Amino acid sequence: SSSLGLPVHGYAVYRVKSNWSIGLSAGYSASTLEKLNRISNELEFIENRYRFAGLRSSVHTDRYRFARWDLYAGANAFFTFSEISTTPLVKSSEQNPATAIQHRNSFSATGFLGARFAATRHVGAWAELGFGVSILNAGVSYRFAKKEPAGRGKGR
Repeated sequence: SSSLGLPVHGYAVYRVKSNWSIGLSAGYSASTLEKLNRISNELEFIENRYRFAGLRSSVHTDRYRFARWDLYAGANAFFTFSEISTTPLVKSSEQNPATAIQHRNSFSATGFLGARFAATRHVGAWAELGFGVSILNAGVSYRFAKKEPAGRGKGR
């Protein structure tokens, strides 16, 4: 099995309260595999293009407890779109072997654990453990931050 590129996973969240957020999530990955068909005993080339989109909700630690760290846990509810194409690698009597394409779409729900580190007021890094385009997801984040109310900033 090999990847046709880096998996891409992105999300946008809105903090409804200081310890609860809701948002949208989406991702894409593509991979290939050469496999022996159990019925025909011929080698096949399989390509899977996987996409998902959905909603997420998470609970967060108190934003002043761990200074620059945000630890959170949550749940995703999303719809998956998978396009699987299978092409025989051994040429039969036909000149061009036919490619079979299957579409598998389903609803899924899963949980996740994550951490975000704020390098600056706006830019940070995050990592999550949970089902998405891969089991471990990581990336860079941008926060559209408002000005802190008086008395709620770094001194607290």
